[in-house]
Amino acid sequence: MLKIGLLIIGLGIFIIAMSSSKYSKSEKDSRKVGVAITVFGIVFLATGLDSSGRASFALIGITFGGFMVYAGVEEIKTILKCNQTVDAKLEGFIEKTGRSSIYFPIMSFNYNGRKYKIKSDNSMYEGAMKLYQDSEIHTVYINPNDPSQMRYNRKPSIYMYTGFILGCLFLIASIKVLLVGRI
Repeated sequence: MLKIGLLIIGLGIFIIAMSSSKYSKSEKDSRKVGVAITVFGIVFLATGLDSSGRASFALIGITFGGFMVYAGVEEIKTILKCNQTVDAKLEGFIEKTGRSSIYFPIMSFNYNGRKYKIKSDNSMYEGAMKLYQDSEIHTVYINPNDPSQMRYNRKPSIYMYTGFILGCLFLIASIKVLLVGRI
């Protein structure tokens, strides 16, 4: 258990170290992944040292609940920052496949005399993608301080709500187990 925990921590630190010192969006994302893996490794290591199981359950719940709440807060922050409307031309989609495909629209627009071609921060499924293709020009929402942050709508996803609520429940249950000893 100790070796696995240390290996996970090492992997997280390696990912953090390999991300550049520049602060582009993808490098920030890789740092977040590195931090998340490092924290998970620390929790994994700590749970291996607990013999009762109570602290292990609480640490795992707090970690996962914290990550889920953090993701929800980040989504809300992005929605609030992307408050400037611009007209943008649909250039295409980036498809991410898994159990089902999701699509990220690629839009081009002019803002403050500069041309941008950006992948949206939020995704859509195939049905919404087909509806979105009916028109070539769309109103999108950008962050006026960082126009490379763009959303095709300002609606939070159902996954954000679900994750945030489940994260809060994980945190509450885990803290209760840690303090009281049972749920």
